[in-house]
Amino acid sequence: MKPPLTVAIISNTAWSLVNFRTRLMESLREAGHRVVAVAPPDDYVDSVNALCDVFVPLKELSAKGKNPAQDYRLYREFCAIFRKHGIDFAFTFTAKPNIYGAMAGKRCGVPVVPTVNGLGNVFIEKSPTQVLMRALYRRAFRSCPTVLFQNIDDEELFLEAGIVELGQCGNVPGSGVDLKKFPVKERASARPYRRFLFTARLVREKGVFYFLSVAEKIRQSDLPAEFVVIGMPANNPSSISPDALSEYVFKKSITYLGQTDDMNAALEKTDVLVLPSYYREGIPRILLEGLAKGLPIITTDSVGCRETVTNEVNGLLIAPRSERALEQAVRSMLERSEEELEGMGRASRRLAEERFDVNQVVSTYLSILEA
Repeated sequence: MKPPLTVAIISNTAWSLVNFRTRLMESLREAGHRVVAVAPPDDYVDSVNALCDVFVPLKELSAKGKNPAQDYRLYREFCAIFRKHGIDFAFTFTAKPNIYGAMAGKRCGVPVVPTVNGLGNVFIEKSPTQVLMRALYRRAFRSCPTVLFQNIDDEELFLEAGIVELGQCGNVPGSGVDLKKFPVKERASARPYRRFLFTARLVREKGVFYFLSVAEKIRQSDLPAEFVVIGMPANNPSSISPDALSEYVFKKSITYLGQTDDMNAALEKTDVLVLPSYYREGIPRILLEGLAKGLPIITTDSVGCRETVTNEVNGLLIAPRSERALEQAVRSMLERSEEELEGMGRASRRLAEERFDVNQVVSTYLSILEA
C-alpha cells in the first residue's frame, strides 16, 4: 500500500461534490489520505467541509463562461492550489476542471485523472465551440495517465477524435448510487392513479417540454395519471420560463414541487420515473436512484441514458426527441398491471446492485490511486 497522499477532488460546484462525491471523499479519508476539495463556493460549503480536510474555494471558474482570459486565470489558480496545498494526485470532474486541472497538473508534475461525466449541449451538434472544445480536451488529456468515461459512447467519440489513446481509457458506471440511502420502495396499497415523475434541470435538452406536453394530453383524456415535476428553471436560453411552468400548474396538467434535497422521499411516492433526455449525459444520477428504488423507468435510447434500461425488462427505451414515443410509453405503463410494474421494478433494483453500487465506483478510483 502506498503511503498517505494529499488528493484533490475538483468539480464545478460544492453541491456536486456533496451529491456525487461524498462516498469517494469518505473512502479516501478512511484509507488515510488527506482530501482537499476544490470548487466554487455555494450553499453546500459547510457540507463539503465535513467531508474533507481542506476546502479551497475556486474564484475563477465560470462553468458557462467563454472568456479566454478568465479560463487562463483558472489554469493559474489550479497551479497555485496544487503548489500551495502540496497536491500529490487529483481527480477532476466536469469540463473546465477536467481541462484546466489536467493542464495545471502537467505544469506542476501532479498526476490528474479526469472523469468525463457527460459532454452536454456542446457535443450534441457540430459547431465552432465543439471544435474548440475538442482541441482543448486533446491538449489537456494527452498527459493524463488515465481518463475515466461514464459511458462507452463518450469513450468512442474521444478515441475517434484522437483526444485519448486506448491505453489511457477506463470506465466507471456513472457516479454510482448508495443502495442504503435509496432502499427499495415500499409497496403501498394500490392507488386509483399512477404517478409519473420528471426531475432534472428544466431545460429543453432534458426533455421537460416533451414531458409537459404529454402530461397535458393524458390529463385531458381523464386517464388515471398524475404528472409530477421536480427541478428549477435554469439560467439558460433553453430553460422553461417560470411563467410557462405556472401555466401547466394552473391547468392542472402537472404537480410542481420545486426543488428538493430529499430525493429518496420523492421517489418513494413515484410509480414510474421519466427522463426523456437527449442531452449528452454521463449516466444521469436520477436514473441510478430510480433503479435503486426499484422503479420502472422511461428514458431515451440516447447517450448515457440507455445504460440504465433494458427495454421491456426494467422499463421502456424510447426514441429521443419524440413526443409521440413518450406518449405511447406513458400510455403503455398505464395499461400494465401492478404485477408487471413490480416485475420491472425488481429488475431495476437488480441492475442497481449488479452494476451501479457506489462502492464499486469508489473502488475504481482507489485502485487507480494505488496503482
